Amino acid sequence: MTEPRTNRAHAPIHALLIDSLDDEHEVSVVRGALAAMRDGSSTLLCIAGGALGHADPDQASRNFAFDLLRSDGVRGGVVLSSAIGNSIGPVRLVEWLTRFAGIPLCSAGVTLAGYPSVRVDNAAGIREGVRHLVQVHGKRAIGFIRGPAASAEAEERLEAYRAGLRAEGIEPDDRHVVDGDFEKASGVQAVKILFDQRRASVHTLDALFAANDYMAIGALEELLRRGIQVPEQIAVVGFDDVDSARNARPALTTIRQPAEPLGRAAIALLRNLCDGRASDATELLATELVVRRSCGCVATDLASAAGAQFAFTSVGVETAFVQRRQIMTAELARAAHGTLGGAGTAWESRLIEALLSDLRGEGFGRFSSKLRQMLQGVEHSGGDASAAPEVIAALRRQALPCVTGDPVARDRLEEALHDGQLVAASLVAEVAVARIQRSSTRFRSFARRVHAAMFRDPGQLSQVLAETLPSFGIEACLVAELSAANDPLGDGRILCGFGPSGQRATNERCVLRALGVHPMLENTSRSFFLLPIALGGKPTGILLLSTATIDGRMLEDLRDLFGTVLGLSTLG
Repeated sequence: MTEPRTNRAHAPIHALLIDSLDDEHEVSVVRGALAAMRDGSSTLLCIAGGALGHADPDQASRNFAFDLLRSDGVRGGVVLSSAIGNSIGPVRLVEWLTRFAGIPLCSAGVTLAGYPSVRVDNAAGIREGVRHLVQVHGKRAIGFIRGPAASAEAEERLEAYRAGLRAEGIEPDDRHVVDGDFEKASGVQAVKILFDQRRASVHTLDALFAANDYMAIGALEELLRRGIQVPEQIAVVGFDDVDSARNARPALTTIRQPAEPLGRAAIALLRNLCDGRASDATELLATELVVRRSCGCVATDLASAAGAQFAFTSVGVETAFVQRRQIMTAELARAAHGTLGGAGTAWESRLIEALLSDLRGEGFGRFSSKLRQMLQGVEHSGGDASAAPEVIAALRRQALPCVTGDPVARDRLEEALHDGQLVAASLVAEVAVARIQRSSTRFRSFARRVHAAMFRDPGQLSQVLAETLPSFGIEACLVAELSAANDPLGDGRILCGFGPSGQRATNERCVLRALGVHPMLENTSRSFFLLPIALGGKPTGILLLSTATIDGRMLEDLRDLFGTVLGLSTLG
């Protein structure tokens, strides 16, 4: 989709304040915000300025970029409070926000006193996860990896875990609760604390619930490193449903947080606020339990299907498929999350027909062959096939009730879907590795050119950027150096950059608060990313990019690269 162009000098700017583009959940929120901006005439400026009160000095010193919210042309802002306020809590965050008095602001993620807010129903999601572990899998000793103590979201999830246990007649045991910080490493550490310090074992602990997916994935890896089988010995559940959750081994059961809808709703709220139509009420978005292998659901699908009551249990397999066809199609589309468009129209029906062909015994392997053909089409179209395992799992859940009375059809179904999962896993892995290798090779080549220009002729940096960055989806770029570390709204110097019409930046003075309306950024897509750069715990510069797409890790890699450029420039 081609992004509309705008004259930057006149388009109102709505800002989104986040922590980092390394976090998959935050990137999904940004995607939702970008989608919401496409139907209007304003510009989104995403400022990735780090978490407030971060223990790492370099991370904390990036916070200066948030003051650029007071820049020329900014009409209002969304604060992703669940990310940038994790270390200080909502009360201190509200105090910090007083610096932006007079600028319309709303909160996304956490309710903030005095600000319109939109947030996720964390408590309902956690309670549903606990109920699933107890009622479906018979788990009673359920541990919990909590998030930062200052985080309102983390505390809400912890209290919901305790309430969920009590609702099932289980008294919470504080020995089963371990501190975490939402990072993967703390999930690894939590397992070490439980099993090494608190002497837990697979006989005293049969499930582990983490307050986010990153900690759950860290816990998964440490459990498997110790030879503890998941889910056979311990079930694991996370929260968020980031992309890494479905690619974990085993695939992670989790509570899906509506990240993109959160971004869209926050932008809609901000627009209403700017137009004087905002409500003081907090908008609440629902979560959803997503079952995968890590809780044991795949192993229990047959038993669940056999015990379920369906109107067509006494009819033939094909009749059952006909009666359930509409539901199957809808569930497959839902599991794909709109990512399999490259498979062609009516791909859901074609996949179901191929499966039925295998069940009839018309030549086994048609399902896996059709699946491979479809996924290759997705790959060739530049799409994302990573949802394929989830699609097959959804098909399995819908198809099992249709074959419970026919042992031959049931065995054929299991064999066809098993082969399909192998095909999907293999192709998704191949595509992922190939993409990483291509991206890594291209980026390393670009980084070498940047470093060579810095040492040979810094004046050529802008040319190098203009020749290379558009292939990464970046249509304009400015790298600015701060004149004074303690004055982020003051003067600076543009070290290098380029615009969409062939312009090249020269070594020129600039006013940092006006960087977002620099003439070189005119006639670009209406989405900008401002990444502050800090070295040695001191604010150093700003990277400002215009891009219609978002690859969070690539943008963070660019931040690191230009941090090196600014460091070399200072030494020079």
